[in-house]
Amino acid sequence: MIRTVTNNVFAVLFMAQCLCATVPPAPFDFALANATVYLAQGVLCAASTFPSRVWPGAAAGFEYVSTIHDEKSDTNGVVGVLDGKVWVVYRGTTSKMNWMDDGEAWQDKVAYCADCAVHHGFNKCVDNTKKAVIEAVEGILAEHPSLPIMCGGHSLGGALSNLMALELINAGFKNVNHYSIGSPRVGNDAWSTYSDTVLPRAQRITHYKDPVPHTPPTYIPLVATYQHIVTEIYEDEQHNLHACKGPEDPKCSAQWKNTELVPDNHNLYLDVDTSCPDGK
Repeated sequence: MIRTVTNNVFAVLFMAQCLCATVPPAPFDFALANATVYLAQGVLCAASTFPSRVWPGAAAGFEYVSTIHDEKSDTNGVVGVLDGKVWVVYRGTTSKMNWMDDGEAWQDKVAYCADCAVHHGFNKCVDNTKKAVIEAVEGILAEHPSLPIMCGGHSLGGALSNLMALELINAGFKNVNHYSIGSPRVGNDAWSTYSDTVLPRAQRITHYKDPVPHTPPTYIPLVATYQHIVTEIYEDEQHNLHACKGPEDPKCSAQWKNTELVPDNHNLYLDVDTSCPDGK
């Protein structure tokens, strides 16, 4: 059942105005966050339903353009238009292949940033789909050149959409935005800093004791180091939202020890069940 959104958005906006230490690079937009949740929910359904799907909640009115799909990595998602924005939304972890992608936590260098390294499994998924995504976005903008671009997703989809947003920027696209829901860490501190610099209109939403934002760990001996991007928006147990400071704010998601994490918190964001609403 889809729950009613009860988040205290005004608390976030108040903090953004009053606490200089927690001001996001761009204002948090609850409508964008809510649309991201509902679109991410929809792409957890079978890809065959995307062209004719009636998208619920804040995703109502989404105009499907194309499906993102890579068979080798079982990467899926959708490109379309909603509320005057081009949306690129990647699916979260669903299949055995996705779990294998998640586990490939060694890192790849990326050409667009010196000293930057990103999660191999996530990078592979984006490498295998970015050409089709760029072509789909170009097709939309050819007819509607003034539309901004929103990249989003839940869980694995949040990580992939972050990487895809940077690919779009480095391909020359302007006005690229990114909202992730329950995303894992994606790259090292150099990459995180680079992402924060070139993608200032990004928000990373975490929910209470969700374990996924704690993965991969910040340090994997002899393998890799990881750091989150800013800005984190933390949803507490009562679904109130809090603007956080820096990439790993100890007063937000990072306050919880691994032994305190609750897997079910990963499936509830902005008080909405993130699973496919019709089970198809």
